[in-house]
Amino acid sequence: MIVLFSRFLLFFSPTFLIPAIYAYYVGEEYSIYFLSFAITFALGLSLAFFKFKEIKTKDAFTFVALSWILVSAFGALPYIFFGINPINSFFESISGFTTTGASILNPEELPKSLLLWRGLTQWFGGIGIVVLFLAVFPSLGKFAPAVFYAEFPTVTLEKVKPRIKDSAIVLCEVYILLTSILFFLLLLLGLDTFDALIHALTTVSTGGFSTHSESIAAFKDWRVELVIAVFMFLGGTNFALLYLALSGKMNPLRNLEFRIYLAATIFAIVALTFLNLKDDIVSSFRVSAFQAISAITCTGYTTYNFNEWNDASKLFMIMLMFLGGCAGSTAGGLKIIRIYILIKYSIQKILKSVEPRAIKILMIDDKIVDQELLEKVMTIFVLHIFIYIISAFLIAVSGYDLLTALSTSAATLNIFGPGMGAAAECYADLKDHVKILLCFNMWLGRLEIFSVLILFASLYKKGW
Repeated sequence: MIVLFSRFLLFFSPTFLIPAIYAYYVGEEYSIYFLSFAITFALGLSLAFFKFKEIKTKDAFTFVALSWILVSAFGALPYIFFGINPINSFFESISGFTTTGASILNPEELPKSLLLWRGLTQWFGGIGIVVLFLAVFPSLGKFAPAVFYAEFPTVTLEKVKPRIKDSAIVLCEVYILLTSILFFLLLLLGLDTFDALIHALTTVSTGGFSTHSESIAAFKDWRVELVIAVFMFLGGTNFALLYLALSGKMNPLRNLEFRIYLAATIFAIVALTFLNLKDDIVSSFRVSAFQAISAITCTGYTTYNFNEWNDASKLFMIMLMFLGGCAGSTAGGLKIIRIYILIKYSIQKILKSVEPRAIKILMIDDKIVDQELLEKVMTIFVLHIFIYIISAFLIAVSGYDLLTALSTSAATLNIFGPGMGAAAECYADLKDHVKILLCFNMWLGRLEIFSVLILFASLYKKGW
């Protein structure tokens, strides 16, 4: 597996050259990126001399889980060389690659090249840097499918191509297409090239890093809000479904998960509009629509300081973070389809107790949900909620109020980003051990828990 990590680091290292070239072009310090590239490339090259061993399928989860730690650690190097302390640098890096968007930095105080690096971390992390790796290095044999599904965990990812390499390439093509369209639309709406690029990178990836501390509110343009909201919604849609829709092979409305996602989004917009309604329903709808889509897709962009809303609205926002978008999307949360499966299964169990002889079969889009998948969904749900409660408790006993504990735990575990309470502005003032805990949450949330737990189980089995 060491040789595989070598390939991965060699594949990842050239990404540092993008901000390096840009920094040189605009007259900023570019050595921090070249140094980051040199360190990453040198380690990847040194690992290549290890003897290659046969890779087992069960090692896929370990590879994927550790890859996200590796990429976040090396991705922190530009921040460290810029002068930010290691814990804050790692926090910013893992928040970027996991597309969480929780930040400890003030964008206005950063050079443009570092803002570009922040945006790139979210864009690479959105589609999954391991998926990109598979598209470039398809020669992993039977190991490739296990890596693909460990990296892109889902319950209903439509099979778009027979080969894993081709599936990875197709998903990347859809991702690039959406990013390109959004970039040009933002240019047409009057954003400068840099702002348009960064927000295209961080919208389709549902990441939420902005070039302004006010986020999207800084543009003061309803048209920009509308376009970004649409592409946040698309980012929260199953990318395989988007490909099938774009190629004319499927009507999205025939897909159960998409219909539920659309209905949940509409309900969230209406509910949030009336929850925070004061005098002007039009203004309330505009703000609520954007924040509801941002929350349900776990993007984290804001057009309004939702910390000023009433407690009911804040609680509803936290609930939306858990809901998440579709499986196979860049969104976080538990995912719409899992929630649906659990609700439908619970209803069936209740009806079964009333009519014991009745035969109830759980189906999605005319496909039977087998027992193994059902058990996996229930396991993810229980672990997700359990980890959320434990995380919030640990933050609370660290001296923070209940709103801060509940919101920051939810925002990082569901890779949403912005917190409330003590983290309303940013996460910079939180204690270091709390930041480390939240980094762990982001790691778990991006990998949807299973890959990380399998890694720990493997280490325990080996006696570590």
